[in-house]
Amino acid sequence: MGSLIEKCQTKKVNAYSILQWNTLCSKLATKESFPKVGESFLNWSFRKELIKQFLQKEKPDILTIEEIDNYEEYKKEILDELEVKYSGNFYEKTDKMMGIYIGVNSDKFTIMEEKKIVFDELVKTEKNEEKKDEKKDEKKDEKKEEKKDEKKEEKQDEEEEEEEEEEEEKKEIIEIKKQSNQIFIIVKIQDNASKEFFYLIVTHLKAKKEFEEVRKNQVENIINYIKDNGLENNNIIVTGDFNAEPTYESIINFEKSGMKSVFDYKKLEFTTFKIRKEVEKRIIDYIFYKGNFIFGEECKSDIKIDENLGLPNLEFPSDHLYLKANFQIK
Repeated sequence: MGSLIEKCQTKKVNAYSILQWNTLCSKLATKESFPKVGESFLNWSFRKELIKQFLQKEKPDILTIEEIDNYEEYKKEILDELEVKYSGNFYEKTDKMMGIYIGVNSDKFTIMEEKKIVFDELVKTEKNEEKKDEKKDEKKDEKKEEKKDEKKEEKQDEEEEEEEEEEEEKKEIIEIKKQSNQIFIIVKIQDNASKEFFYLIVTHLKAKKEFEEVRKNQVENIINYIKDNGLENNNIIVTGDFNAEPTYESIINFEKSGMKSVFDYKKLEFTTFKIRKEVEKRIIDYIFYKGNFIFGEECKSDIKIDENLGLPNLEFPSDHLYLKANFQIK
């Protein structure tokens, strides 16, 4: 397995630090989800100690974490025991299965405003779907009364006409909006020393490759929120598990909106590595920014992994690496 190696490129920037990490929730840390991983490495009592060790070592000034499904325990046994004292909140998804934590070093930052936004999800459905069966029954009743004395040929014509109408209804597909389980959080953060402020957005987008259209819509939700609330000219950092690779349209569209990745994708071999039916070794976690920021040190957890087992393992508690960066406002 090997030891954990930290590779950092330092540009000597006097800056604050931010750490982004999907720490893998207990509900998903199962043998079914990770068939190659030993059960002891999936156990929460084992993993929470490693999570605490890494956070204690890195001491980020801003902490964004996804996939927390046991917040009270997480706070008591991990966050409250860290040397850095964080002021922050937990934001639960609409299905209450898990959520996102945002914390700031209370000696350096103050959270001025916060808001949880539920993504809109576009769903394709047939128009008048609920009325179809009712209309069909009504037509059958009418036919019984009206067609008793009619010729067989006329009856057949009517039946064919009815079938054509039903086929036309089936073709009328519309898109409707409904609330998703996924959320994004936006907080306004003030630097206690300079009184400068910036916005931080944290999210966890829809999983699985086949839901790229959903993720594109979710990214559009974020872009539109920034525009609709007049935040385009503000300093913004966005972190999260996007469940999308750099070549996916959702990420490309996000970058076209003006967001820049702190990390060079060519230097990131992966940010998640798990083995299920196939090897999933992908870049799907990000730190983006726009505005008057200088990003200096770029650091990721770089681990020697048994290619036949994946993550988590003896030395690392999640299937996602954490990303850490130093920054300052110009």
